[in-house]
Amino acid sequence: MVVESKEKLKDEITTAAAALLRNHFHEASGTYIVHLPGIGPFGVKGFGNFPDEAFSSFRCSLRLTLEDASEDLLDAWSHTIDLARRRRRNEERVSVATLSCSGRIAVNAPKRLHEQLNVLASRRGLAYSKYCSELIARNLGRIDEALETTAPATVREELVAEQQSMRSRFGSKKTQRSVHIDRLDHARLLVLAQELSIKPSDLVRSIMFFAIRQQPSHIPSSEPLR
Repeated sequence: MVVESKEKLKDEITTAAAALLRNHFHEASGTYIVHLPGIGPFGVKGFGNFPDEAFSSFRCSLRLTLEDASEDLLDAWSHTIDLARRRRRNEERVSVATLSCSGRIAVNAPKRLHEQLNVLASRRGLAYSKYCSELIARNLGRIDEALETTAPATVREELVAEQQSMRSRFGSKKTQRSVHIDRLDHARLLVLAQELSIKPSDLVRSIMFFAIRQQPSHIPSSEPLR
């Protein structure tokens, strides 16, 4: 059973590695190099006078490295490769999505939530839109980090719970405000929402409510929106 498990891990790593290889030519030595970071202490490398020769050398080095590894080590390397694949996949999706993103998003949220966010913005001397753009950028990073170690379904459940708490606190009736964010952050928002299988608008509302919950004291909501 252990042998079967190790063989499965080795096969998974070998298959996944193909999408993560780095290739470059070392001009000083006239050597082609194929490199896979994250496996072993310094990654796995292959060298050759021609690209095919370097790739063959890499495959041999990878096979030997995996043969000598324990199941725990293989499992750790498999996780490292999964993270690298996710990052690369999302980078590619963000790059494509940025081309069609305007940076303008419509935020439908309870009026009192808008008001309290406006108070927080005023305390920092920022306009509402600028404060929200910073808030969204910062929390997209937080959610992205959570997805590095937690299954999307679990993160989604937490965000749904945020939505329910928001409705209990502020009611379900919403008003709309327009917020301008960086186009790259707009693309990141769309990609993360897709990964989590939720609407981008729900993700934004969860981020904003999270900001309110993090405040140490009650926030008055009497200041006019600006």
